[in-house]
Amino acid sequence: RNDGYFLLGRSGVSNDFYLDASGNATFGGNVSLGDNKELIFGAATDFKIYHNSTTNVNHVSSQLDRQLSINGNIINLTNQANTASYLVLNSTSATFLNNASFGQYTTMRSSQTEYAYLNLGATGTYGWQIGKGPSSGGVVGNESFYLYNFADTSVALEVDTSNNATFAGTIQSDDITIVDGSNDVNLYLANTSYGLQLDVSSGNMFFRTNGATRLTIANSGAATF
Repeated sequence: RNDGYFLLGRSGVSNDFYLDASGNATFGGNVSLGDNKELIFGAATDFKIYHNSTTNVNHVSSQLDRQLSINGNIINLTNQANTASYLVLNSTSATFLNNASFGQYTTMRSSQTEYAYLNLGATGTYGWQIGKGPSSGGVVGNESFYLYNFADTSVALEVDTSNNATFAGTIQSDDITIVDGSNDVNLYLANTSYGLQLDVSSGNMFFRTNGATRLTIANSGAATF
């Protein structure tokens, strides 16, 4: 047409394809591209979408070091059938709904506040939280925490909700410092009354077996059997 627009239509159906004078195109149905055919955006091929028939991989590709911006108050990454979510992003958090694997040197940041946290647990709650605040970072939990041996998945360390730590193997260190300014410090063999007690009030050290004191080393250095 020479009057500023171009129109294709079937009998009794209008606007199957409409191209106006400004170059805007309107399709009345789906747009299908064959294998390896690309939707290209930008004068310098800044962005493209296509299907690779050799690898059967679908590509959403930002080119030339351009940023790729996906905008939405809530963003869902789902399975092929759109029946289960793998990742949910909203304005305050990222939630992984299945097992998530992070690569080496993974960095998680929050631009909203000075805090950034990785929550481990059910939706809306957490069993353990790994976080970084404005001046400190750490691990916070309301359930027992376990470290597993990678080779056989056995428990190497358990920290329970009372802050008791249980090691499955030997603890080795040049120096071990136990800091407790208000209570006696007790080191026991598992499920026994054998062990070592440091009395916080007197500074004395007691070696005990079967509930009885076998050796006392006083704060002055004197030893009593």
